[in-house]
Amino acid sequence: MVAFTPASQSARFPTTDGQIVVGPHPDRTGWSEAFSNFCGGPDVTLHIPKRVDILAMLFADFHRLIVLHRMPVEVVHAAFLGIAEYPNAIDREIEGANRCRGVPQSNGMPARL
Repeated sequence: MVAFTPASQSARFPTTDGQIVVGPHPDRTGWSEAFSNFCGGPDVTLHIPKRVDILAMLFADFHRLIVLHRMPVEVVHAAFLGIAEYPNAIDREIEGANRCRGVPQSNGMPARL
């Protein structure tokens, strides 16, 4: 689950203004209560999505946070590195990417696509 507070909500949520945090869903400890908005986990738990669907939702959330909510791209990227699928899905040249992705296994097939 991704919890965040865009600048437009800073008056109501001043302690988390401009912050984005990735954490477990469902939130059983209350870690997300200080934030104004959520995405990610709640969407995925509605059904069991295919990997391609998860990646599409992941990048849609990434885009929404940057374009719609005007969150700094560096902040969003740093937070999304905490999502297991993200480092494997981004270009290997991007800081934080899983650079081992696609290393051939003994059978000649990529370890992870």
